[in-house]
Amino acid sequence: MRRPEGCDVARRLDARGLCCPMPSVKTSLALESMAGGEVIEVLTDDLISKRDLPRWAEATGNELLGLVEEDSTVRIYIRKGGGL
Repeated sequence: MRRPEGCDVARRLDARGLCCPMPSVKTSLALESMAGGEVIEVLTDDLISKRDLPRWAEATGNELLGLVEEDSTVRIYIRKGGGL
């Protein structure tokens, strides 16, 4: 899966250096302050979060738009649900 083209990122969350479940917790808190339909880009270097954050996003009514790996960093793009 690649970075979605034409995707406007409303917020960027740098969760590098944090271990699961903290990237998911911080993503959840960030999404609370965002409007439905907005996109967040989450940066993580935690391998468990790479697997679990997309699952968590979709299980909580959000949309996984893309996942891009660049060296040790993974960029995960999530659209907040409820606003389309």
